[in-house]
Amino acid sequence: MVEPHSALSVLEEAAKLLGAAALLGALAFWVQSLSQTRDQLIEEERLSRQGKADYKNLFEMYPDPTLLIDPETARPVKFNPSAYHQLGYTAKEFSGLRIEDFEALMTPKEIEQHIRTAIEHGRDDFETRHRCKDGTITDVQVSVISLSGESPPRLLAVFRDISEHKKAVRNLAESEKRFADVAMAAGEYIWEIDTEGVYTSITAAVEPLLGYTVEHIIGRSPFEFMPEAEAQRVQELLRGYAAEKSSWQGLEHTSVRPDGTLVYQRVSGLPIISATGELLGFRGTGRDITAEKDAEIRQKTLSERLALATESAGLGIWDYDLTTDCLEWDERMFHLYGIDPADFGHSFEDWTRHQLPESREHAIARFQAAVESGAPFETELSIRRPNDGAIRILHGQAQIIRNESGQAVRVVGINRDITEQEENRRRLATEEEKFRTLFELAPVGIAMNDFATGEFLRFNDALNEPTGYTHEEFAALSYWDVTPVEYMAEEQAQLESMQQTGRYGPFQKEYIRKDGSRYPVLLHGFKFTTPEGREVIWSIIENISEQQAVERALRTSKERFGGIFEQTSSGVAVYRPVDDGADFEFVDYNAAAARMDRKEQGSVIGHRLTECFPGIRDMGLLEVLQRVSRTGEPEQLPLSQYEDDDITGWRENRVFRLSSGEIVAVYDDLTGIKKAQQESERARQEAEQASRAKSEFLANMSHEIRTPMNAVIGLSQLLTQTPLNDRQLDHANKIYSSSQMLLRIINDILDFSKIESGKLELEERSFSLAEIVEQMASLFGETAYARQLELLFDIQPDIPPTFVGDSLRLSQVLTNLLSNASKFTDPGGIVELSIRAAGPVSNGRVGLSFSVRDTGIGISAAEADRLFQPFAQVDSSTTR
Repeated sequence: MVEPHSALSVLEEAAKLLGAAALLGALAFWVQSLSQTRDQLIEEERLSRQGKADYKNLFEMYPDPTLLIDPETARPVKFNPSAYHQLGYTAKEFSGLRIEDFEALMTPKEIEQHIRTAIEHGRDDFETRHRCKDGTITDVQVSVISLSGESPPRLLAVFRDISEHKKAVRNLAESEKRFADVAMAAGEYIWEIDTEGVYTSITAAVEPLLGYTVEHIIGRSPFEFMPEAEAQRVQELLRGYAAEKSSWQGLEHTSVRPDGTLVYQRVSGLPIISATGELLGFRGTGRDITAEKDAEIRQKTLSERLALATESAGLGIWDYDLTTDCLEWDERMFHLYGIDPADFGHSFEDWTRHQLPESREHAIARFQAAVESGAPFETELSIRRPNDGAIRILHGQAQIIRNESGQAVRVVGINRDITEQEENRRRLATEEEKFRTLFELAPVGIAMNDFATGEFLRFNDALNEPTGYTHEEFAALSYWDVTPVEYMAEEQAQLESMQQTGRYGPFQKEYIRKDGSRYPVLLHGFKFTTPEGREVIWSIIENISEQQAVERALRTSKERFGGIFEQTSSGVAVYRPVDDGADFEFVDYNAAAARMDRKEQGSVIGHRLTECFPGIRDMGLLEVLQRVSRTGEPEQLPLSQYEDDDITGWRENRVFRLSSGEIVAVYDDLTGIKKAQQESERARQEAEQASRAKSEFLANMSHEIRTPMNAVIGLSQLLTQTPLNDRQLDHANKIYSSSQMLLRIINDILDFSKIESGKLELEERSFSLAEIVEQMASLFGETAYARQLELLFDIQPDIPPTFVGDSLRLSQVLTNLLSNASKFTDPGGIVELSIRAAGPVSNGRVGLSFSVRDTGIGISAAEADRLFQPFAQVDSSTTR
């Protein structure tokens, strides 16, 4: 708002600047503004009067004591009735008081400081205590504001009586303290969180648990102090409680302390619900249960260890109440005895009835003696398990428990299955016996020496005998006494090495015999501490005299084999199987093989067989090598042709497998022999062809000769029937007989030619065996009579009379045999033809066996080899 004198000054200044014309316009504007300002002042004055009246009424009627205070004197200059009523004064009495007269808590300096604060900052709020006229104390909340518009300056103060509130707060604090004390005494802390899960309050009892101060915890979530997985679990539970607005008890979770250790706590909580039913958060208590959890874990661990120990040891635990005859078994006892718990009657007799008779009486007697004497019960017993019928050996131990009067009331014990232990003990005894036997009968020397002195403590005959000492003499020695001087340093080094590693060897040296001679030995052993604490050395001492002789012989043999390998004319190749025996790699290859195959040894060794000799598959040798590699059985590949781009030849291979698994092929080049065989085969074929031509010629010639010979025979026979004198008849008979003989020769030649030319055919027609025999009797009867021979025919009676076959060829064979027998048998001798069945008749067939026996000069074993040879007779001096 513009003040009048200010407006005139402005108008004056405007006139100077704008001139008279402009002044009139400005004057009109000022008049108008002045009019408006007057009206506004009138309205503000009215409102001011009304406001002062309202302020006075409000000041007088305000329920809290309200005062205007002079900041210079600290005296109330104006106050409402509530101000003096609250302290029990009259208005007149109260008007003469200063603030320090009724202030019960603050000093004058503190009062002065609050006044300065209100003046400087415009406001001050605080709590204090006022003393009433009767001496009682009232709690007040003071609010002071500075009235800057007043002159002189004034402070408006309101004293609100908060005695009831303070009393309630004190009561609540006392109640909370009592609750906190109870919680602390119970080892619990009190907490409160909002709906976001953030601590708004927590007691100091939490500090030892979490390792953080209350100030550090307030404003943080309990989940920040938990492992991640645990925090997720508890958050999920808290969301469920919040959704249901429900309480919980005994929630257990883990938290992490600053040093990384885990602590356990058990938390219970109640929802904080507003008057409108809104969830404001949760409050509750928490308890450190780390020790409890550790105890549980330790107890669980101990229980698990006990269970594991009893199970590992095979222990069953039992408890027998002597007063009630009640026997309790744990699960392991039922397993040991093979009893179903449902079949167990919990009596003493349930224990004894499963024992074998030879154990039962002894166990009962030992048990009763222990109960009566108080001595510990211990026994071994044998049982038969009902579930599988197995007999087991158990070891039982028990302690007798007595009451105050010394009477036995309970027996608590264990059973342990010692079947395997007993079996092991017996096996150990057997093994010890075996060891003793092995020790005594071992073909190598075994000795136990004192580590410090080298004294022989134990030794077997295999060690003692080669030395030439008696057992007693050798027992008085140490290993230093049998060791030559030149080996002493190395012996000491072996002892030092054994001191560090616990073992020594193999170590080769010599032993000195009683007669001073030496022999080589190979030693190795180990250091051992006996149960008595004595350090000893167990050693194996092998007399290697024979071994060295064998090695020398082996070296000689290898040298000899090497010489044979290189000098033999046969090719020798040694292979190593590769690709599971599918192919072979050259390991060795001698010079003869290299010459034979026209290869360099260096180009073959280390390379594959199929690479060096691609024709090996077609030859068949690769298959033989694979088979020998697989079975280990030696094989020979007969003469076979090998052919590739570089080599063509014939090889004969002998293949075998060495103990090392390597395969050896020994082969010869028989190409020259094969060519000679081929030439011989061609010559043989040519000779056979010439022989066939000869046979065909003889066959044709024989046919041609037989035609005129038949005429000669017929005419000579007719001539003998004509009237002739004796000389003419003799000539005619000689012509007839000679022509008959010549015809037989021609027939034989013809038959031989047929055989050679492959044209001889046997006939199949029915004939009588008797007729054949009669024919032989007619042919050779006169000859036998003339030579004074006995001609016998021995025919099996039950032979069928008729057969199917070639009777002519049969007659020819028998004629030749009988003729030969008659010719070479001296007068008075015997010629016999025997005919027998060669087997039973089957399907109308039977085999016949013909044999001719004579008492002639016979055939020696040496001459028998000449039989059936062409153009050869057994006795060339004997002619037909």
